[in-house]
Amino acid sequence: MRRNLFPSSRRGSAALLSSLLLVVLAVACATSEPIAGIDPPAVVSVSLTPPSVTVQVGQSTPFSIFAHLSSGDSSAVAASEAQWTADGGTISPAGVYTAGNAPGSFRVIATQTGGTLADTAAVTVTSGPPVLSAVILTPASVSLGIGATRQFTASGRLSDGSAAAVTVTYSATGGTISAGGLYTAGTTAGSFRVIATQQGGTLADTSAVTITAAATLQQVILTPASASIVTAGSLQFTVSGRMSDGSTSVPAVGYVATGGTISAGGLYTAGSTTGSFQVIATQTGGSLADTAAVTITTPPPPGTVLFSSNWSSGTGTTDAVLRDTSKPVAWSSRWGDNGLLAVVSAAGLGFPATMANVFRVQMGTSSFDWVMVKDAWAAPAVGSSLAFRIYLRNDVANTVSGGYASTHPIESEGDGNGISGNYYAMHLGSNTSGTFPWMLDVGGYGHQFTTPDQTGSNPGTLQKFTTYRLEWKFTRTGTSTYTVDMRIYDAAGALLFDRNTITVWGGGTIASGGGNGAPLDDSHIREFRVGINGGFGASGTQYVYWGGFAVCTDWCGADGS
Repeated sequence: MRRNLFPSSRRGSAALLSSLLLVVLAVACATSEPIAGIDPPAVVSVSLTPPSVTVQVGQSTPFSIFAHLSSGDSSAVAASEAQWTADGGTISPAGVYTAGNAPGSFRVIATQTGGTLADTAAVTVTSGPPVLSAVILTPASVSLGIGATRQFTASGRLSDGSAAAVTVTYSATGGTISAGGLYTAGTTAGSFRVIATQQGGTLADTSAVTITAAATLQQVILTPASASIVTAGSLQFTVSGRMSDGSTSVPAVGYVATGGTISAGGLYTAGSTTGSFQVIATQTGGSLADTAAVTITTPPPPGTVLFSSNWSSGTGTTDAVLRDTSKPVAWSSRWGDNGLLAVVSAAGLGFPATMANVFRVQMGTSSFDWVMVKDAWAAPAVGSSLAFRIYLRNDVANTVSGGYASTHPIESEGDGNGISGNYYAMHLGSNTSGTFPWMLDVGGYGHQFTTPDQTGSNPGTLQKFTTYRLEWKFTRTGTSTYTVDMRIYDAAGALLFDRNTITVWGGGTIASGGGNGAPLDDSHIREFRVGINGGFGASGTQYVYWGGFAVCTDWCGADGS
């Protein structure tokens, strides 16, 4: 005889009553007929045990069901005899509740099969220790050429959203992948994948890999495309390549040249014959090539020296050696000092052998450390020129900060342009006022014009801790207009940079006005300074050196002393 859902149990009855009831039930079972006047107890309610429970995220706990009879008795009920529902997790037909990933307050409900009786238990899910919920493979997608490599990495995401390390096993198609995740594309183009699977688990992630046919070189580009240099001058050429996929490369090339010689690295040295010549770069092992035009000219004769100073009268910090009074025109004054200005031996600094001594400024916190000469160019005639030459070496470490753009080999002071405290190779201005009506700073990064200019055409060869020869030439083109040209040489005299009509601060040229928005005039281009303006934050053992200063009627040329 099959037991009905929620059957009763007999507990706590008197012995006699129990015996009689058992006899009655036995007769009823034998005859399959109910005994007149006796009704079986009915199920009046059900209950869940436990009525409330706390469980951690991802963990499980069992529930039991009891039926309560009209007789006051209760009986355990098989879990499969009820209908189960739950939120905040899942519950099995056997009544085992498994919490989800979100903490909070939830419930489990058991309902009488075929009836309406039910009970609800409260479930509190707590966060507990987070568990690994996902494997994340990086990059998610990648495009590679045939034979190219790419490093993949895997990380884990926990149930609380945080990241964690995870140990995975890699597999791949279309190529090979190492145990550490380095993928090497095969020789077949197409779409493939890399898979990272959790070791000891089932979590995994997949990245898409596209293998493309190898890009090929389409064009060789020689830079500069044209150049003008003087006889015996040098010019560095470089090449780049344009690939079939639009990317760039640095192809291997062989150089040939006319009118001079060119090294395997692209350094062209002009011969002694003037004229129009060529430099050709040809792809190594291929036929692609590019040609640059080279014009070789005769160097202009040096101009007449109006003023020169090589600080050759001695070393030290006295006025006599700092102003170099042995020269035809003495420096008119010096500012600052505090032990930061000195004339020192040029030995070992890379200056030409003609220079015994050089002028040095020590980097520190002092300001206005310079020497100055006045009235070297008063009221020049329209059409006349004035040139300036200086040898400069910047030995300030690249780690220096505090208003000093220390990665540049040539700098100028800021004078209200946001870079106060940088040194300058040359400073031109009025000798009639003490209110800083400066019209032009020479040598400058960040002021009236930069080296080489603000448009970014730096020759790319200037370095810190290296001596260079800098020359500027100003030409008066009108009553209050001027143009400026600039050349940079290495200490041995090789031309590195040659530019006409240099851009000045504000985007114009000197012909359209000098610094501070005013045009240059006779009172504003007569005073020349060499030194620094402002502190640097550098240590006391870091210096900038100047040597071979000259003012000439045209390009001064190399120092001859």
